[in-house]
Parts: sequence; C-alpha cells; structure tokens
Amino acid sequence: MQWPVFTVYLYTISLCHDDDEMMMMMMVMVVQPKFLTKEERAAEALKRRQQQVDAQRRVIDDERKKQEDFMKAAKESAGQSVSLC
Repeated sequence: MQWPVFTVYLYTISLCHDDDEMMMMMMVMVVQPKFLTKEERAAEALKRRQQQVDAQRRVIDDERKKQEDFMKAAKESAGQSVSLC
C-alpha cells in the first residue's frame, strides 16, 4: 500500500487590537494532498528500492566482515591454516 503524499502549508496570522494594543499571533497549518504524476511515482519507487538494496548490501557486508574476523581469530588461535572455500 502506498501512503498518500501531503503538502503542508504553515501560515502565521497576526491579529492586532488597536484599543488595547495587544498583538496576537496564530499559526495555522493547512494540509493538502499532493497527487503525484506517473513519473514522480516511478521515481519514488526507484528511490525506495535503491534504499532497500543499499540496506541489504550493508547487512551482507557486515555479515561477511564478521565471518572474516571469526575465521581470522580461529586461524590465529588454532595456529593452523583455515580456508574460506
């Protein structure tokens, strides 16, 4: 499921009362949906997929590093040759 994209506008409204010279600030937030074009949706999908691939690659690299460290420690502690196949 794809979540809708919204455009958020923040407005500042100043209310000034002349009789007591009190100024009041009010902030209003207006949220409007932004409809994406087909090209924008495709670009967003590519960006999300690239982020997923990067995350998977980081996990694989971390696991490979752990395995190499483990094999190196095992080799040093055993004092014999261990191959990685």
